[in-house]
Amino acid sequence: MTKLFSYIFLLLTFCMLGQQKEVLHQKYFENGELQHEWYTLNNHPIKYWKTFYLDSTKHYQRNYNHLGKVISEGWYQSNLKDGYTIESPNDSCTSNGYYLNNLKEKTWRYYTHHHLDSLGDYHLNQPTKNWFYYQNNQLICEKQYLNSPKNFLIKQFYKNGTLKSEGTYLNHQKNGYWKYYSNQQILTSCGTYKNNLKEGYWHFYSNQGILLKQGDFTENKKTKWWSFYNKNGTLSHKCELKNNLLNGYCIYYSNNKIVKGKYFKKGVKTNEWKDWNSFKKDYNKLNE
Repeated sequence: MTKLFSYIFLLLTFCMLGQQKEVLHQKYFENGELQHEWYTLNNHPIKYWKTFYLDSTKHYQRNYNHLGKVISEGWYQSNLKDGYTIESPNDSCTSNGYYLNNLKEKTWRYYTHHHLDSLGDYHLNQPTKNWFYYQNNQLICEKQYLNSPKNFLIKQFYKNGTLKSEGTYLNHQKNGYWKYYSNQQILTSCGTYKNNLKEGYWHFYSNQGILLKQGDFTENKKTKWWSFYNKNGTLSHKCELKNNLLNGYCIYYSNNKIVKGKYFKKGVKTNEWKDWNSFKKDYNKLNE
């Protein structure tokens, strides 16, 4: 029994030692004003370390996590971030820039493993002006903000630095005129979006810049008349479509002359003309 009580006493003593309380430290100027204020736990800094300056309303503050690692440091005024600040929420990510009344302002830089990820300006904690995004030190994206963080012009780039696409986002959705390019800077497609869906007339090109097809979209689906071209750029055929399905006539060309035709209903062929004369005769009758 004595041994049991001795064991319990040692265990409680160990637990009490392991649960040391955090200690508040303060150091003062000769005139009695506060110069430093910080916390420690087991002789390691925790929470924050504040450094005050004579004749100044600002103070410099270093913030710690529960392991004693610095997670941010910078200038404060009236306990609000105000001035240049460095933030390190974890071992791999850091950022630096300015605060004004606890809101991000001016230019900020973000890093991962000491490599620049993004760079741009804030106003009242919202991104503004031009922002640049990097991957392996290579520019991959550029944004120009308009009147809201949801609205911006964007350019995206290939790894070789050439332009990949450019267009506009409104309310975080593709809207307006867009262009797409090959990694050799050749236009491969262009047209308009409405709320992230293709809308209106689009052109599509090969990687050599030769027109392949063109036609209308309605809510991201091919509709109306579409034109399709051969590899050399000559017209191959024209077809009527609805909801991405052939729905109506398909007219086929050779040397820019009509040679035959077909008729489709909801993607299923219902008629075919092997030569121009028979197709012309029936086509005229059906469209009188």
